[in-house]
Amino acid sequence: MGAFNPQEYDTVATRITRFYNDNPNARIITKIVSNDGTTVVVKALLFRDESDVVWATGYAEEVRGEGFVNKTSPLENCETSAIGRALANANYSGDKRASREEMEKVERMQAVPPKVESTKVTPEDIKNCASLIKDKLGDISEEETKSIMLKVAGIESLNDLTKESVKKLAKDLALVTKDALEMLKESEVVEIDVDKIEFDK
Repeated sequence: MGAFNPQEYDTVATRITRFYNDNPNARIITKIVSNDGTTVVVKALLFRDESDVVWATGYAEEVRGEGFVNKTSPLENCETSAIGRALANANYSGDKRASREEMEKVERMQAVPPKVESTKVTPEDIKNCASLIKDKLGDISEEETKSIMLKVAGIESLNDLTKESVKKLAKDLALVTKDALEMLKESEVVEIDVDKIEFDK
């Protein structure tokens, strides 16, 4: 998306002014739908008069710490966005349905680089595989545990593990029987054909 012209979009404040000018007895009520410490969701309700008849609603979601505004005021920012959406649903959107604040949010989102999942095997991955073995065999040394992992994975070093292969290793270790693990512990074979290992049904 290219740079947008802010002057082409109404601010939420402008929409609110027009709404109240057209409806002197109107009300705008906002409610926090969720606030889990990471994301905030707010619902806005518009009333044209003093009755309890809802004329329009709008929702908005913001992520804490995403962009300059959300580092300090994510809830307030979310409330403003929700009101802007509700006013747009009530046709207070001018030529552009999105408000200036919404377009600024889009720019913030595009400025944040996407999170790339690491392909590096972590100590936690190895620890998880080791615990699967120890849960079945009990008192077993670190060397024996490592040996079993190498045999099941068909590798010579834990450094050869990838994120994908360590997931498969964990899956295999979760399914393999205790007797099969005992056999692997005693085996001198460096590489084991996993397809021939006895697994729990």
